[in-house]
Amino acid sequence: MLLGRFIDAVENGWLILNSPFLIEEVKSFERKLTGSGMSRIEHQQDKKDDRIFAQAMAYFTRHAMDVMLQRAKKRYNLPKGKQPVIDTTPHQGMTINFGGL
Repeated sequence: MLLGRFIDAVENGWLILNSPFLIEEVKSFERKLTGSGMSRIEHQQDKKDDRIFAQAMAYFTRHAMDVMLQRAKKRYNLPKGKQPVIDTTPHQGMTINFGGL
């Protein structure tokens, strides 16, 4: 999931890679098929992928809520010109019971 979102972002131009070191690591990244037919993305032998994972985590963390945000906007957007209802009644507070203390 993490690498999938990273690859999608790079391939679709949503994320521009500027670091020459990261670009070199990306060039050595490859997709391998396992014995069960599943694909696995990893670095070539004697190469590293630390920068790829760091960038992927940064991108994922920054954009993890994007889809949920779009759904929320569709669901909760008020019609134009209509204001949300605001409860202006006084706050009643909260009662906490400490078991007879």
